[in-house]
Amino acid sequence: MDEKVKELLRAVARGQISYAEAAARLPAGFQLTKEHVEAEVRAAMGQSDPDELDLALNLLWLYNDDAQFIDLLNLLLLVPHHWSHQVVARTLQDVASPSSIPFIRAALESTFDYLEYTASEPGVIAKWFSWALCSIGTPEAIQTIRDFTTRGRKGVRREMRYRLQQMGLEP
Repeated sequence: MDEKVKELLRAVARGQISYAEAAARLPAGFQLTKEHVEAEVRAAMGQSDPDELDLALNLLWLYNDDAQFIDLLNLLLLVPHHWSHQVVARTLQDVASPSSIPFIRAALESTFDYLEYTASEPGVIAKWFSWALCSIGTPEAIQTIRDFTTRGRKGVRREMRYRLQQMGLEP
């Protein structure tokens, strides 16, 4: 990614300009294609540098068609080298793809050690995932919520029971 694009994405991250404004300012000849965005994000994932990966994620958000990147977003839920896990989880909630269920399950089975940067309790983190599973709403998603009412950390169990109650499906 060239420096001008990086600087635009940094300005977005700092809240100095909007994604729309960044898109309008992209250098002539810059190709904002799905293939280019995916290549940039995957390259940043390989660097294990949170700043570079978050910068590349801003390119993904700039593209503004999250459903096209569901496979990448699913992976990003579990990749430790960025600071956008909550945004990724919310995006998975919005897209509501059943393909996310195994990745959400894997996240719930983890110790959340890679999410310590959020300073959030396990129950709060579990809420991200319970909302995504609720939004997906398939029998497998609901079963995943049920599974975690009886295993994992106390905060996770409590959140999953609460989500089932809110869905009218008490455990």
